[in-house]
Amino acid sequence: MTDTDPDERSPATEASESATELSPLLTALRETEERHNGDAVAGSTREREQLLRAVAEAVVTEPAAAVDGEPFDASVGGLARDLGREAQRTVARALSAAAADRADTIAREIDTVRPLLDTDDPVVAAWVAGALGRVAETHADAVAPAAMDLAALAEHENRTVRHNAVEALAAVAQECPGAVAPAADALRPLLSANDVAIQHNATGVFGVLAATHPDAVTPAAETIADLRSHGERAVQQVAAGTLARLAQERSDVVESVTD
Repeated sequence: MTDTDPDERSPATEASESATELSPLLTALRETEERHNGDAVAGSTREREQLLRAVAEAVVTEPAAAVDGEPFDASVGGLARDLGREAQRTVARALSAAAADRADTIAREIDTVRPLLDTDDPVVAAWVAGALGRVAETHADAVAPAAMDLAALAEHENRTVRHNAVEALAAVAQECPGAVAPAADALRPLLSANDVAIQHNATGVFGVLAATHPDAVTPAAETIADLRSHGERAVQQVAAGTLARLAQERSDVVESVTD
């Protein structure tokens, strides 16, 4: 998984200190949410935003601390609402940091997290796409509704956003290819991208779809066939494998592009 630049990360401190700090912050945040009864207007107070940033910063510093934070599950539901730019960046980074340990929580709150993909801030988009990619490794069905949102980021001008979005789609496709098949048209131009990693991952997505949704792959068959002579062996191999799978379903298409 590609993350944002290293200089955007917070320095690490001792795990025990972070865990000690996080627990009361999460409790305070939960109490604030309960006090406002989830009201998006009343909840968008300075106190709440400061708590959200403090929680997020603690999670970034020591992601494992979130595992022991009992109110963490309740806090995620409030993360995306009415946040300023810097708070949203910190929260998005925390989601990415905690995604491996708290994938179940983020999966349950996908409707809260998903809107963060629709942003003009590439830092937020990169962190959130990265988080969803990690969550999709174990909860692909939960991330599946965000497939088209991720596809919309696949041609983003920011390289990290592109990488994380395509990797997330690849993770979703493994278990939920039907959710990714409608994104095939958006992914097809990536096969010709001037970026080996993007080409490799996009071809891999088509390889998964070839076995289950061959009609979504056939428009890209000629380009995939050309990738067998790519300068990178890894791309050659995944392209050949994709064509082999497609041949099992649409041999006529593969024959037409390989004659």
